[in-house]
Amino acid sequence: MKTIKNKKGRVKKSIYEISAVLEDIRMQSLGGIVSGITIWNMAVLPYLLYNSEVWTELEEEALDQLEELQTLFLSALLAVPLSSPRPALAWDTGFLSMRHRINERKLQFIMHIKRLKSKDLAKQVYEEQHKNGYPGLVKEAQDLCKEYI
Repeated sequence: MKTIKNKKGRVKKSIYEISAVLEDIRMQSLGGIVSGITIWNMAVLPYLLYNSEVWTELEEEALDQLEELQTLFLSALLAVPLSSPRPALAWDTGFLSMRHRINERKLQFIMHIKRLKSKDLAKQVYEEQHKNGYPGLVKEAQDLCKEYI
């Protein structure tokens, strides 16, 4: 939660800067919405979700704040009010919810760890958590697999 609060101001500033750049008439010839989404996906999201693979027991309040930031971006990008329905914004842009983005990153990280050699520390921690059922990333990944399948 603290990480998200620390980054929230910079992300909002980035959203407004992206919006200002996209309002330039020259940007419209290049496809402003596509350019905005590209900037969001390549610059803002990696900053915002840095190390989210290991955010365990994430609070709902944190997820709500992440969703609000993404909704703010989509509203600014599409020039629609913040009261626009989130599912409609996601559908129109093909965006995943922030919860699903984080879950995807966690599952990809677990797959990476599973492919490591047995002598690697991360693999040893993974095997220990898996064998003993300790709380943490492995347990969350197991729960996610059950949820998604």
